[in-house]
Amino acid sequence: MSSPRYATFCNQPLSTAFDGHSDITMLSISWVLTSGIPTIGATTSGFLTLPLVDGTNSSMLINASVHSGDLEYDLILGRDWLTFCRQTQPQTTFTLTTGPIQPGKLSSNSSSLLTQPSNVE
Repeated sequence: MSSPRYATFCNQPLSTAFDGHSDITMLSISWVLTSGIPTIGATTSGFLTLPLVDGTNSSMLINASVHSGDLEYDLILGRDWLTFCRQTQPQTTFTLTTGPIQPGKLSSNSSSLLTQPSNVE
Protein backbone atom coordinates (compact mmCIF):
# COMPACT_ATOMS: atom_id res chain seq x y z
CA MET A 1 0.00 0.00 0.00
CA SER A 2 1.47 3.36 -0.99
CA SER A 3 1.49 6.48 1.17
CA PRO A 4 -1.05 9.21 0.42
CA ARG A 5 0.38 11.95 -1.78
CA TYR A 6 -1.42 14.78 -0.03
CA ALA A 7 -0.95 16.63 3.23
CA THR A 8 -3.21 16.10 6.24
CA PHE A 9 -3.74 17.92 9.52
CA CYS A 10 -5.54 15.90 12.19
CA ASN A 11 -6.16 13.29 9.45
CA GLN A 12 -8.03 15.82 7.28
CA PRO A 13 -6.62 16.58 3.79
CA LEU A 14 -5.59 20.15 3.08
CA SER A 15 -3.61 22.33 0.68
CA THR A 16 -0.23 23.62 1.85
CA ALA A 17 2.27 26.38 1.12
CA PHE A 18 5.22 28.03 2.83
CA ASP A 19 5.48 31.79 3.35
CA GLY A 20 8.88 33.09 4.44
CA HIS A 21 7.31 36.40 5.46
CA SER A 22 5.06 34.77 8.07
CA ASP A 23 6.42 34.26 11.58
CA ILE A 24 3.73 31.70 12.41
CA THR A 25 1.91 28.80 10.80
CA MET A 26 -1.70 29.64 9.94
CA LEU A 27 -4.81 27.65 9.12
CA SER A 28 -7.66 29.04 7.08
CA ILE A 29 -10.79 29.54 9.18
CA SER A 30 -12.94 28.19 6.36
CA TRP A 31 -10.90 24.95 6.37
CA VAL A 32 -11.13 24.71 10.17
CA LEU A 33 -14.91 25.13 10.10
CA THR A 34 -15.31 22.62 7.26
CA SER A 35 -12.99 20.03 8.81
CA GLY A 36 -14.50 20.31 12.28
CA ILE A 37 -11.15 20.13 14.07
CA PRO A 38 -11.23 21.51 17.63
CA THR A 39 -9.65 24.84 18.45
CA ILE A 40 -8.88 26.67 21.67
CA GLY A 41 -9.48 30.32 20.96
CA ALA A 42 -7.69 31.15 17.74
CA THR A 43 -5.15 28.32 17.89
CA THR A 44 -5.04 24.59 17.42
CA SER A 45 -2.50 21.78 17.68
CA GLY A 46 -2.34 18.49 15.86
CA PHE A 47 -0.36 16.15 13.69
CA LEU A 48 0.63 17.47 10.28
CA THR A 49 1.54 14.78 7.77
CA LEU A 50 3.38 15.90 4.66
CA PRO A 51 4.34 13.78 1.67
CA LEU A 52 8.05 13.58 0.87
CA VAL A 53 9.61 13.49 -2.59
CA ASP A 54 10.82 9.92 -1.95
CA GLY A 55 7.19 8.67 -1.74
CA THR A 56 7.00 8.39 2.04
CA ASN A 57 5.39 10.73 4.58
CA SER A 58 6.63 12.73 7.55
CA SER A 59 4.44 13.54 10.54
CA MET A 60 5.02 16.20 13.15
CA LEU A 61 3.05 17.84 15.93
CA ILE A 62 2.50 21.53 15.14
CA ASN A 63 0.70 24.53 16.57
CA ALA A 64 -1.22 26.75 14.16
CA SER A 65 -3.10 30.01 14.47
CA VAL A 66 -6.54 30.14 12.91
CA HIS A 67 -6.54 33.04 10.45
CA SER A 68 -9.84 34.91 10.34
CA GLY A 69 -9.38 36.13 6.75
CA ASP A 70 -9.17 34.26 3.49
CA LEU A 71 -5.96 32.38 2.76
CA GLU A 72 -4.88 31.16 -0.65
CA TYR A 73 -4.16 27.71 0.84
CA ASP A 74 -5.68 25.81 3.78
CA LEU A 75 -2.37 25.81 5.68
CA ILE A 76 0.39 28.38 5.38
CA LEU A 77 3.59 27.14 6.99
CA GLY A 78 5.60 29.94 8.59
CA ARG A 79 9.13 30.48 9.79
CA ASP A 80 8.28 28.61 13.02
CA TRP A 81 7.81 25.44 10.93
CA LEU A 82 10.97 26.18 8.95
CA THR A 83 13.04 26.53 12.13
CA PHE A 84 11.64 23.28 13.54
CA CYS A 85 12.41 21.38 10.32
CA ARG A 86 15.92 22.81 10.05
CA GLN A 87 16.64 21.45 13.52
CA THR A 88 14.99 18.06 13.08
CA GLN A 89 14.92 17.18 9.36
CA PRO A 90 17.24 19.53 7.44
CA GLN A 91 17.85 17.14 4.52
CA THR A 92 14.20 16.16 4.06
CA THR A 93 12.39 17.43 0.97
CA PHE A 94 8.68 17.95 1.61
CA THR A 95 6.07 18.10 -1.15
CA LEU A 96 3.69 20.98 -0.56
CA THR A 97 0.80 21.96 -2.82
CA THR A 98 3.08 24.66 -4.20
CA GLY A 99 5.91 22.20 -4.89
CA PRO A 100 8.93 20.66 -3.15
CA ILE A 101 10.75 22.45 -0.33
CA GLN A 102 13.89 21.44 1.57
CA PRO A 103 14.17 23.52 4.78
CA GLY A 104 17.90 22.90 5.17
CA LYS A 105 18.64 24.53 1.81
CA LEU A 106 16.63 27.72 2.34
CA SER A 107 18.60 30.80 3.36
CA SER A 108 17.58 32.36 6.65
CA ASN A 109 16.54 35.56 4.88
CA SER A 110 14.37 33.79 2.29
CA SER A 111 11.62 35.89 0.87
CA SER A 112 8.18 34.42 0.44
CA LEU A 113 8.07 31.04 -1.21
CA LEU A 114 4.31 31.21 -1.56
CA THR A 115 3.79 30.33 -5.21
CA GLN A 116 1.16 29.00 -7.52
CA PRO A 117 0.37 25.27 -7.21
CA SER A 118 2.48 22.92 -9.27
CA ASN A 119 1.49 19.56 -10.65
CA VAL A 120 3.25 17.54 -7.95
CA GLU A 121 1.65 14.11 -7.76
